[in-house]
Amino acid sequence: MKFSNLKITFLFGFALLMSPCITYIFGSLAFMTDSLFATILLGLSALYGLYAPYLIIKIRRQLFSYFVVDERGITNKIFLLKNEDIFIAWDEMNDIAIKPIGKGHGVYSEYMYFCKVPLDEYWYPNEKRNFFNRMPAYKDSYGLGQSENMFSITYSKRLLEEVLKYVDKEKIRNLHTVFP
Repeated sequence: MKFSNLKITFLFGFALLMSPCITYIFGSLAFMTDSLFATILLGLSALYGLYAPYLIIKIRRQLFSYFVVDERGITNKIFLLKNEDIFIAWDEMNDIAIKPIGKGHGVYSEYMYFCKVPLDEYWYPNEKRNFFNRMPAYKDSYGLGQSENMFSITYSKRLLEEVLKYVDKEKIRNLHTVFP
């Protein structure tokens, strides 16, 4: 079964296509203004339009990917790029957990994590990740990301039902938070 977030993909795809227009509009406005402050501000906005495609392409796995869950395991695929698929088999997964991600102002989203090593060992040795894990919004969560060793997928009942076809309930940590 395929799981993806098409809203985010569409939004960032649109931003990727609009960045040349942003560069043109803000660049031409920067040359037309008489104020030094406005020229600098518009010029920086035009440079952002040049840098945005690089940034979006750099984090493409988070923005333009989808997951295929089947009897073999989970595959993370990027739209239109077949050679960058990442696969984790069910027997390779050491830790599966459901944890919240803070969105701010007390709003949380549940994510399902699939990791080849225990999640605490995967996240905590890295000092940069420790800094973010100590922040109040990320307390008791593991953050987001896709790599060769770990996937984080937005929790849904449909995803849980699909995973439970191949994995025993006892193997999933924190299942009691979303499943009575």
